[in-house]
Amino acid sequence: LDKIKKANLPIDRARKNMKKDFFFQLLSFPALFIYPYIFPVPEQHLSLIWWLIICISLIMCIPMGYLFSFYKKSYQMDYSSLKSLNWFYYNYKFGIDLFRIYTYATYLLLMLYVGVVFFLNLSKDMTTLLQSNPLFYIGVLFMALMFAAFCYMVLHFWIRWLYQKPLDQIKQIIDEFD
Repeated sequence: LDKIKKANLPIDRARKNMKKDFFFQLLSFPALFIYPYIFPVPEQHLSLIWWLIICISLIMCIPMGYLFSFYKKSYQMDYSSLKSLNWFYYNYKFGIDLFRIYTYATYLLLMLYVGVVFFLNLSKDMTTLLQSNPLFYIGVLFMALMFAAFCYMVLHFWIRWLYQKPLDQIKQIIDEFD
């Protein structure tokens, strides 16, 4: 019984972290939707930009919806048994993995989005000049790899900072029962 009570603290911390993340995610939607107004796009390509924004938004909604559903269900559970702790642990871990996978997809779409906006804002002469230079392609590849590495590091920091510690504490408590 004492071990079960000890589990409530990391579970409460995990819920608090999920709540923080919901608000951060909700704030990212307006930032995404005002981007086309900050970096104007030619009118004939506006539908492409909005299509990318909608795809990114939908991909962001899937893990957020799962975590929100899990968050609400976690308050209805009675954590007085090992079965309930296991349920919380494995659903929480699955939510983190789902968040990680969908974030990778979102990052790829964001790279596409930034690239499209960049190219659509270039003049025809500048685009032709850049495309004729092989160093341009090396630069684009380098920038894409740097962006991917940066996103990877930010994602892992974010997960470790918000989610990993309560997950490890819950796992420790579950392991003590074995």
